[in-house]
Amino acid sequence: MSLSFSTKAGTLHCLQDRLSMARIAPLAYFTVEEWRAAPEMCLARVASLPHAGPWIVRSSCRAEDNAEQSNAGAFLSLPDVASE
Repeated sequence: MSLSFSTKAGTLHCLQDRLSMARIAPLAYFTVEEWRAAPEMCLARVASLPHAGPWIVRSSCRAEDNAEQSNAGAFLSLPDVASE
């Protein structure tokens, strides 16, 4: 299986259908540019998830992890975020 590093969200999305011994929860993700242009569309993606929450909101950028280094824990994650 050939994979390359991406953002956290991109990597999880890529792995979602490739794992046989684990599972990745449904994802909704968007870029800062998408959020600035249409936040209501971004929130609609989250609302369309099969689970009504609460969710974990995580950062996802190319600076977080790469082949040379992990920045695990260096960026903000918010657990138990309700739809409100």
